[in-house]
Amino acid sequence: LKYVGNIISAITIGTASNFNYPTVGNTITAGLTQGSTTVTMGATGDFSVNQLVAIRWEHDGNATRIQAGVSPPAFATKDGAGYGNQTVRVTSKTSTTLTFWPPFHQDLHSSVVAKVYQSYFTTSGVALEDFTLDCGNATGSIIFPINLTDCHNCSIKNVKSYKTNNYHFFINACVNCEIINSDCQDRIGSGTNGAGILFASTTACLVEGCIAKDVFPCIEINQSSTGNVFAYNCFDGSNVNTNHGGYNRYNLYEGNVARNWQSDGYFGGEGEQTMFANFIHSTNL
Repeated sequence: LKYVGNIISAITIGTASNFNYPTVGNTITAGLTQGSTTVTMGATGDFSVNQLVAIRWEHDGNATRIQAGVSPPAFATKDGAGYGNQTVRVTSKTSTTLTFWPPFHQDLHSSVVAKVYQSYFTTSGVALEDFTLDCGNATGSIIFPINLTDCHNCSIKNVKSYKTNNYHFFINACVNCEIINSDCQDRIGSGTNGAGILFASTTACLVEGCIAKDVFPCIEINQSSTGNVFAYNCFDGSNVNTNHGGYNRYNLYEGNVARNWQSDGYFGGEGEQTMFANFIHSTNL
């Protein structure tokens, strides 16, 4: 596929909903413990089975609890506010409970206010396979050549993306999606706002057997992405950034080859990450 016109996104699966509804009756009153798959709330009439939802909590603000590990930090936003997030899929419901998957990844202190917000549009079961996307001849800026947003059980396999202006693969607010044996190489733009693989607010996804080369950074993880696996990939020509927009947590990085590794903490910290059997070959971590 060669793109010549002035476009922002070449292939988009799903529609961004921003997870800002409902505004009443969605405060969680029970269920915010590690391993929980059910939360209790005032009313669930606005939610549907198989819908993606965001469990979102406010920043605790109690430094003692955060330092003791009782409350997780939250990531910062441009307006100075902060919140944590885990995107999940509703599997069943009653009038006052939502059952979901994957399980909740951590304990929240009882003083922390948490709410559930719905995705207006959840896309499921779409696969992109076996093609090459060349963005080098586009007359405008292709920001996101391949974009999965509010998706569940979707995949990118054996796909090659070349010569983007900003990003290659954007995985945004997704659950149980994967990028397998795919390549993203070269960035014709410069400066900030670019990456080979970009994650945001995404849960339980897999990136395996991929190559990201000559794009800065090779991967960038943002906005409370949690429980994801990045395994047996080759990242070359730039760095891996596990935390640009925090608070990312419970992600596994296994068996990757990379030039260097970074957690820049631009919008907050990260924690509870696992790095196992990676080969980092630069003298600059």
